[in-house]
Amino acid sequence: ALTDRHPDSILLKSASEDKLATRSEIATQVGRILNDKKINKPRILSFFREYFEYVGAADIFKDNELFRSHAPRVLVRDTDQLIMYLYEQDKDVLRELLTTRKSFVQYGIDRDGNPNNMGEADRRNYLSYSLPLDWKWIIEQPIELPANQRAGILTQPAWLVAKSDNFDNHAIRRGLWIRTKLLGGTVPDLPITVDAQLPNDETLTLRERMKVTREQYCWKCHERMNPLGLAFEQYDHFGRWRTKEQGKPVDS
Repeated sequence: ALTDRHPDSILLKSASEDKLATRSEIATQVGRILNDKKINKPRILSFFREYFEYVGAADIFKDNELFRSHAPRVLVRDTDQLIMYLYEQDKDVLRELLTTRKSFVQYGIDRDGNPNNMGEADRRNYLSYSLPLDWKWIIEQPIELPANQRAGILTQPAWLVAKSDNFDNHAIRRGLWIRTKLLGGTVPDLPITVDAQLPNDETLTLRERMKVTREQYCWKCHERMNPLGLAFEQYDHFGRWRTKEQGKPVDS
């Protein structure tokens, strides 16, 4: 379950000698596997990937003309590294994941500062974190992101992009994930008789277009999602910090 491989020789020997019969004997072997850095344990990261679903960022089509520095695979790799960094610290891991202001940025660059099979978009990917245009990559990572802009994995560009559409945010999808995955709540399935489409008016903000979900028939479900998802409107669908949408101040 930890290694995605067959049992190693030590585990097989313990089993053959009937030394996996008690809780303490099993705990000893689990501790050995966890503490041995030579044993690869991909299922640990896989758990976090499946839970937070940020790897979906790579599956969301984006128009490169809107933001040429968008490189979702680099964003995912940055979040991977942040998760494993906090996991290895082993101190209030979930709390840290949800509140940390630390982040890895462009983790695909090697120790000498050279791009590792990175294209031009990858090399300027730091703009996804709303860092200054003249920001220079540093080896001492994770770095501290601006306190008034980012806090935790749900403000990582990878998660924000994964919970977006091709050309816009998706506050309902974000709110649904928080309500059901993070808070353990429930939201009824969408009735097959409902045409779940927002008005296609480019002069309106997403919040303004979502007013149709306040109709009585819709709101009994949407009140569980919308307020949670709209709190992330301070970020655009590339995960970049913003203060305006459609020329209007962002209401988050």
